[in-house]
Amino acid sequence: MSFVAQLLDFYDAPAAGSFTLPPAEAIAYYKAKGLQVTFDWRDMLGAEHASAFTIAKMADLDLLADVQASLADAIEQGLSYQSWADTITPLLQQKGWWGRQAVTDPLTGETIVAQLGSPSRLKTIFRTNVQSAYAAGQWAQIQEQADVAEYLLYDAVDDHRTRPEHAEWDGTVLPVTHDWWRTHYPPNGYNCRCGVIQLSEEDLKELGLTVSPAPAGGTYQWTNPRTGKTQAVPDGLDPGWDANPGATHLATLQQLAAEKIKALEPKAATAAARGMTAAQVQASDAAAAAGAEVAPSIDATASQLAAGAGKAKIRAAQAGITQALNANTPYLAKAIKALQGQKGAAALDPVELWQKAQVAAAKSKDSAALANWKAAKVAGKPGSAAGQAVFDALPEAAQVAILAEVEAKA
Repeated sequence: MSFVAQLLDFYDAPAAGSFTLPPAEAIAYYKAKGLQVTFDWRDMLGAEHASAFTIAKMADLDLLADVQASLADAIEQGLSYQSWADTITPLLQQKGWWGRQAVTDPLTGETIVAQLGSPSRLKTIFRTNVQSAYAAGQWAQIQEQADVAEYLLYDAVDDHRTRPEHAEWDGTVLPVTHDWWRTHYPPNGYNCRCGVIQLSEEDLKELGLTVSPAPAGGTYQWTNPRTGKTQAVPDGLDPGWDANPGATHLATLQQLAAEKIKALEPKAATAAARGMTAAQVQASDAAAAAGAEVAPSIDATASQLAAGAGKAKIRAAQAGITQALNANTPYLAKAIKALQGQKGAAALDPVELWQKAQVAAAKSKDSAALANWKAAKVAGKPGSAAGQAVFDALPEAAQVAILAEVEAKA
């Protein structure tokens, strides 16, 4: 592969996006799927993918189950695409699902020569399934934290491969409950690399952000050649990608639970409903408590680890890293990824990585607060309390220099 091709290819990140611990919600979402045989990708679209796993032109249910299991393992273990491909390719070749072959379309009876397994197709299968699983898992966590972090920020990758509409949505801030997320929660198409960042009211103030109007977008008419049905697809989205996989999955689970409760005797149904509600409350409380406990002290030292708190601190650090990456926590997630990308990162234990990431995130947060404060001063505004606190903590010489800079720009 040429240098240019390598540069343009996606970064070969692990399935878990460098997560130290597997996100339970993503794994649960993926493993809950059934199997569905399809001939064409347009045979199963949108919300259907939340409840069924399919690979177009893979008619062998046993092989389909093997591929699904291999992807579940990749998500759970945080494997990279290449590690997964190295494992699944020999199986696909052994089973004869590889290269260009003559296949018969069950809908039309027509025999065509189609591409089955190939490296490029495996990349699409891997990315699509992993992205959707993590999007659904993140949505479950977003719902759990919506009472304290009630906003989502659309975060697009700013490069030449980003779709124009996705670039326009970058920075959009809307409540978690806004209808726009039902159709535009990323990924929003094949190989879409967009994501979301969950923010609280305080985060918005510190970052100088405000709630946006919903992006004004139209729709285009798309006719599915497999069914002949025409549907309106939001501009900027690929057909079949206008459904929030996490919301669809949660709705399906709730519907199944409700149907099971209805089938019970009246007294048992009442008890089951109460029990389910109590379990949800307990799970929410446990998640909140865990969130308050995952951050280990940054004063942890090697001697303390050796004294008996080592395993607990490692688990806590791993949990903190996982939670920050899965929720795309402002500043902290970026700091963790930067540290993981540095040379020698493999030598860092979770506690050391967590401590360094917290320090780097704090510096970035202070730097952003100070930059916003200076911009406000230049505009003749008072500036945020957070920015003022950072300024007040600076040495006198630095304060004088900043005030001179503000005065020159005002």
